[in-house]
Amino acid sequence: MHAARVWIVFAAAALLIGSTGLRANDASPGDPVTIAVMYSSDRNRCFTPGVVTAIRHYTALRAREINANGGIAGRPVRLKYFDDFENADRARANAEAAAKMPLLVGIVGMSSSTRGKGMVDVIGSAGIPWISGMSRSDIFARHRSIYSMEPAVTDEIVAVSRFVRERKVRRPVFLGTKGDLYAASIAEALARAASTKDPSSTREPVSSDPPSADNTDAPPPMAFEAVWLERRPDFRLGEAALTEAVAAIRKADADMIFLALHSGPGAQLLRRLRREGLTPPAFVVLGRIGRIRGLTQPDGYDADMFELGREGVPDVLNERLQQRIWRNPDARWIFSDTRAASSPPGCEKFVAPTPITDVRGRTNRRAIARGLQHGDALMLLAEAAGSATTGDARQRATGEAKTIPAADIRTRIIAGLSAHRRGARIYRGWWQDWSFTPARAVAEQTLLVRQRADESDIALAPTQFVIRDAGARAVPVVYVNVDMVRIFRVDDNEKTFQAEFYLSARSGTAITLGDIEFTNAFRSQLSNAPVISARRIDGGDNDAFRLWRVTGKFTFDPDLGDYPFDRQRFSISFQPSKTTEPFFVQPPPARLRKAEFSSDGWKQLSAYVGSDHDIISVVGTRAGERVILPLDKFNYTWTMKRRATDYYLQVIVPLIVILAVTWLSVFIPSARLESVVAIQVTALLSSIALYLAIPKVDYDRATTSDMVFVVTYTAISIMLGLSILRANLTAGERTAAAASVKGFQLCLLPLLMIVMSDYILQQTTDGAVAPLEAVLSMISETVARRTL
Repeated sequence: MHAARVWIVFAAAALLIGSTGLRANDASPGDPVTIAVMYSSDRNRCFTPGVVTAIRHYTALRAREINANGGIAGRPVRLKYFDDFENADRARANAEAAAKMPLLVGIVGMSSSTRGKGMVDVIGSAGIPWISGMSRSDIFARHRSIYSMEPAVTDEIVAVSRFVRERKVRRPVFLGTKGDLYAASIAEALARAASTKDPSSTREPVSSDPPSADNTDAPPPMAFEAVWLERRPDFRLGEAALTEAVAAIRKADADMIFLALHSGPGAQLLRRLRREGLTPPAFVVLGRIGRIRGLTQPDGYDADMFELGREGVPDVLNERLQQRIWRNPDARWIFSDTRAASSPPGCEKFVAPTPITDVRGRTNRRAIARGLQHGDALMLLAEAAGSATTGDARQRATGEAKTIPAADIRTRIIAGLSAHRRGARIYRGWWQDWSFTPARAVAEQTLLVRQRADESDIALAPTQFVIRDAGARAVPVVYVNVDMVRIFRVDDNEKTFQAEFYLSARSGTAITLGDIEFTNAFRSQLSNAPVISARRIDGGDNDAFRLWRVTGKFTFDPDLGDYPFDRQRFSISFQPSKTTEPFFVQPPPARLRKAEFSSDGWKQLSAYVGSDHDIISVVGTRAGERVILPLDKFNYTWTMKRRATDYYLQVIVPLIVILAVTWLSVFIPSARLESVVAIQVTALLSSIALYLAIPKVDYDRATTSDMVFVVTYTAISIMLGLSILRANLTAGERTAAAASVKGFQLCLLPLLMIVMSDYILQQTTDGAVAPLEAVLSMISETVARRTL
């Protein structure tokens, strides 16, 4: 008992010292500086969107990280949140209130160009760094302190213009809502394309192609028409607006319609067109195909639909996010819409949204993405100031940080942001890589996605257009699938595994296995060549389709802290083998991927396809110039749980027997002390010998297996010490005390074994199966395995 008190006091002292040190590290000199966070809750104020909750959560998390690293210019950071409830006047009032804050050094957020337009002059004229979410970069072009976390609409215009050219669209009709600035920019670009002989020659800050020459072979210009509709306060289209839109489409004999109406009104119009017998292909400018298709049921819409892929490649997850979830499974990752704490009259009948349960669901991923983007932008402001990651040691040491004016900090941030030019400098965030185009919009790829009329799945369009400062380049899409056959020979110490799978690839251009590089392939120490063998087995002459059977050795990064009850991630990662010949990868939908395969000693838990970037630093064309080159890579990943049956038979069962013998020795009379000590010493030596005999993994920390043996050593050693104490008490005729020690011995070991067994069973079954059911399940599995 005394030893227990000592450990408790020790632990309390350590916690006190740790918490004191944490408070000391968090403290920063000077008054806190403020960063404003702008977002938009639903206009009815009846509920709080999960996106808003995610923004508040991740910005607060990153603010704590900034403060733990010294703050901004040596000052701690505090956040001030502003909600405009999708109201432009409220947004401008928020901007004016924020601009008057004396220690404001930056602003993050605002996802609408229409509402943000009224804020630009207020914030820009004050020289406040602002990473907004506005895609209309022309709105803030004159203010060098304003950036955007969204791709510039000019880049999207280039992609749309090239799409129109490739599709040979001649009679497009654009339908938008009056007053929407983003929709107006797309309509203006299409109108310019219609006035030229080459639809791709829309002259924007980022060009698509060299101007086409006048010649008689050029196709005639497009017959473009834009229809601007009134939208009711309930966010729907009235009967007059629907009638006007249908009449315009019929009159123009449209071969494609561009919908900039958002999902609900867009679905309204498509349902009306279907009843009128008009079903031209649709390009969704504002809204989402999936939601629109759902709202047009049960009749549907019998035409191809296209969309700007703002959520990335369909059915491909953000690998950076998946790894973070893997490393921190207990963190908050689900953000459901919730009823607002204080709601105005009229919300009494509001039905609370269904809670989200799947972290990988589209709605939840969208909330996480927005939250992580805002958190990254917050961190980028701190990094631009030069203190969040490197710190300002001199100022913290001398106390000069107390005297730095907020205006000077703003100037430092603006200068730091300007250094993050595309190809020059990249900040690696939790969600994405951050650099900016000349238009001060984030340098992200503009993707085009498609859903065929006869399909329910959304995928990348066959050709994508990669935007660079010099123009747009057509890049093919390769539809790739990895059909895993088996994973075997997992070597935890070498950090490798072997896999056998079928690799299929389909593209509009011929593709060979040499065009694909397996980035995590194990390489021979002699030749440095990947240890992979592949055989083409389709046997056909179709250049657009390839099928290979691949067997190879691949690397992985094991986390062995829970060994042998651990989970691991096994990936087949690949990317274009040549940076000069890039391509995008589109996997099949999750429902079409193979779910089960052979895996020796492992149980499959889940699978997904992810994507990320490799950042390569290369020498530029001028002396001393450094160019940052991002290279896309994709990975098929399976999460697996190790089967611990052999560990139970080789370790757990023998240890239980050793502990049981140790416990039974307590019943030997104290007069036979030599026998008791001999048995317990033998038990201790046997457990040590067992530990030395079993295979071990090379890991820099103690694993669960190590802790099982440590607990066993401790239990036997305590029992041995108590046996000696009991013998001494008996010799001194203190029989009552000796009886108490014996009773403690009889209770201690069984209690310890129960706790350890419950922990092991929970690790084995993930808490989903009761211990008794787990024991029976493992016994039956062992018997069946030994029988086979």
